[in-house]
Amino acid sequence: PPIDIDFDIGIVKKLKNSEFVPFRNDFLKLIHALRIKKININYDSIRMQSIKYNALLVGPQTLSLKISGVCNYSCKFCGAHSSISKLRTRSLTKHFMHYENIKNIVDNAFTMGVENIYLTGLGEPFLHPQIMDIISYIAKRGFKITIFTNASIYKVTSEILKLPSSYKLLFVVNLSATDRIKYARIHGVDPEFFTRTLESIRNLNQRHKVLLSYIFNKDNSGDIFKFIVLANSIGIKNLQFKFMTENNTEYKKLACSHKQLAILLRNLNRIKTLCKNYGMEVDLSPILGYFWQKTRKITTLPCFHGWFTPLIGLDGDIYNCCMKKTPIGYINSGNFKKSFFSLPYERAVLEGKKGNDINSEEWKKCKYCISLSRNTTISALLK
Repeated sequence: PPIDIDFDIGIVKKLKNSEFVPFRNDFLKLIHALRIKKININYDSIRMQSIKYNALLVGPQTLSLKISGVCNYSCKFCGAHSSISKLRTRSLTKHFMHYENIKNIVDNAFTMGVENIYLTGLGEPFLHPQIMDIISYIAKRGFKITIFTNASIYKVTSEILKLPSSYKLLFVVNLSATDRIKYARIHGVDPEFFTRTLESIRNLNQRHKVLLSYIFNKDNSGDIFKFIVLANSIGIKNLQFKFMTENNTEYKKLACSHKQLAILLRNLNRIKTLCKNYGMEVDLSPILGYFWQKTRKITTLPCFHGWFTPLIGLDGDIYNCCMKKTPIGYINSGNFKKSFFSLPYERAVLEGKKGNDINSEEWKKCKYCISLSRNTTISALLK
């Protein structure tokens, strides 16, 4: 029978600063040895205790890797490839993360207790020339893999369908339109992509798992029920709804109006009911979190994103949040472990725990964070 292990790490409260790093190194060696033997470890319990004791003891739950800087789409709400994005004028030093660096980072993550790997980017991950090698390498290490894709690179899709069904793959596909004309307008592609991409999504979902992500904006806020019906017609059972981030004045023009937001708020129960009738699981937490913070009289809200989901950029820059513009450090030759347990990263996550002022410029991005509900839950548990 499988063995499950829970750790009580209260001992860290008694350790001096000079004693903590050697203790952590020995603890990670134990974690690594147990993981090789495929013994189940309650990592979440360790992380929650780590947050409580201000001690960064194990790696994050999820590691997000930006592996591609190019895209074949120009979605209106994209921060990198939309025609109104400031990033379009910035030249990337690399178009793709180097495969050897990815392997080293993944090997580090395995020794640190990381459970999930996100493959994302400033562009489309399927365009990485070694995407199949990357997926196979990560899957064989036993990680759960989430790939954020537009599912339009059909050559790659057909190769993915040949992978073992035992691989723990989840594809998050941004499908924010319900017909070919609106799809072309919102996603910045030829209308013919719509039908072909629906077929690609259907095929992926038959062998693996697909979550459809719907990003609300002024063009599609009235199509929510059509979207649910469409998703059901191609066999999708997992949906997520969220708002676009208002990066600048031009993006704000694309955002939902106050009237559209009010209609959406009134329809939340109808959305839940329709999804339930179709046997779908629906994630409304980004939407609920957005409305929640508008109705609460709070001045600060702690952020624990860095404890759970750091991000590594194309050039090896490490961030404790995907919204940050300034990296905390740089990963040299794939040494993620050294960067994650560095003093600058530790300072950043402890600063996040203190909380962000909801009236600050920082909060303008935080209020759209998909981790907002997790932050509020952890805050409540720590009290």
